[in-house]
Amino acid sequence: MDHLKSDDFFGVNNHPIATFKITRAGKFNSDKALVTGLLTIKGKTEKVSFVVIRKENVYSTQLKVDRSKFGVRYGSKSFFNNLGDKVIDDMFTLDIKLALK
Repeated sequence: MDHLKSDDFFGVNNHPIATFKITRAGKFNSDKALVTGLLTIKGKTEKVSFVVIRKENVYSTQLKVDRSKFGVRYGSKSFFNNLGDKVIDDMFTLDIKLALK
């Protein structure tokens, strides 16, 4: 997995931290709420929204991210048209769980 740290992917030497800043959080309705914020990866910021599910003291979501919007180019059909069957999907999913004590 060290290749994901390289400049071809997330370039962690130059961008060691990705951030998410909540700009809006809706009220929970049936244990679900809409959260909107700014996700920054590799110095590029995009607005994202997702539904958070509350189950007792655990808040969880699956955040689908389009890596091409953050300059993660390796194997991306968004940047290269001659990859054939070597294409790597632009979308990846972050499974997020926050447990409160």
